Amino acid sequence: MNSREVDIAVFGSGLLARLLAGLLAQAHGRRVALVTQSDAAYRLARSFDISVAPVTRPETWALLAQTVPETLRLLAQMGGRTACQRLDPLFVTTTQRGRQGLAHIRHMAAGFGHDAQVLPAEALGADREGLILRDAVLLMRGEAEPLADAWLAGLGVPVLQQQRVHAEVSGGGTARIEAESIHLEASMAVLADDAAVLAHAGHGIGGLLEARSTSALLAGSSQTSWAPFVVDVDGGTQVLQTGPHALTVVAAGETDDAAEVVIDLLRRPTPLHVWSRTSFRQLIARDGAPVVGRPQDRGAMVLAGLGLTSAFIAPALARWLAGTASQAEDGYFAARGFSRTSDRSPVAEFAPLSARQAGAPA
Repeated sequence: MNSREVDIAVFGSGLLARLLAGLLAQAHGRRVALVTQSDAAYRLARSFDISVAPVTRPETWALLAQTVPETLRLLAQMGGRTACQRLDPLFVTTTQRGRQGLAHIRHMAAGFGHDAQVLPAEALGADREGLILRDAVLLMRGEAEPLADAWLAGLGVPVLQQQRVHAEVSGGGTARIEAESIHLEASMAVLADDAAVLAHAGHGIGGLLEARSTSALLAGSSQTSWAPFVVDVDGGTQVLQTGPHALTVVAAGETDDAAEVVIDLLRRPTPLHVWSRTSFRQLIARDGAPVVGRPQDRGAMVLAGLGLTSAFIAPALARWLAGTASQAEDGYFAARGFSRTSDRSPVAEFAPLSARQAGAPA
């Protein structure tokens, strides 16, 4: 068996994990391994990667203003221009809290150069208000992940399929990974998706993070959506129109509950035809802000609660993990560690209702 030592083992099955692993190797000279799944074309999306989100903190918009262009340049270098879809996402609400949140988001987005347009109630329904953020970028995982895997192979980063390895993360944050033909010892473990966090650090994440039951659906409908991508800022439901009569959905709750939520959100007169479904646990930050760092100052490095823009902040996260972050980046991530409390959080973002408030089982 081949034994190797690496500086960092990244665990995660989305684009964030892949981009982090590659950037840490390419831009920062670290020896990196990735533990992941490489079948995006056959898995239901459990999250989406888009360049804008319903965030309210100016420092978050400032970070995105720097890292979104960096991420797009990186994808272009991989040959991934076709994996980037330009669209105008729609954020909707039916609550007074949501209306106040959307008003704040509109001002913040406009202040950072985004074209933000309010949709009045008559366009969406008597009790509903919406906000469109023009010319956002959605990353198409089915195309982007294989390109990222080829990029990692070119960099010499071992990509190990998580279902074929046994991994242990120590209290000191190191990792041991056993596969059929390789044994890896990593000086640092980075948990870059919810499944990895729950598997390797679930015992220490209480307080700031809660795990809620969430469903992903591939569904058919005779009607198109109001917009190619719709987000309900009250409950967190996300709906992507993937074809004239096809929707990909991520929503709180079990699959039957999630389908009803989508019917209500989009005002469908007939039920959705659910073609494929899966349920999983999703980590939600109680204050809506990213949670990065080591729980209780021990164990693996946790990256959670990053939301829709997670892949687009990968360049800054890589610099932070490598110890080369700018002063602004270092301050941003330091403020979003596990030492804060969700009560009167100094970095709170506008967040969906909690799993209990939204009526979803925890």
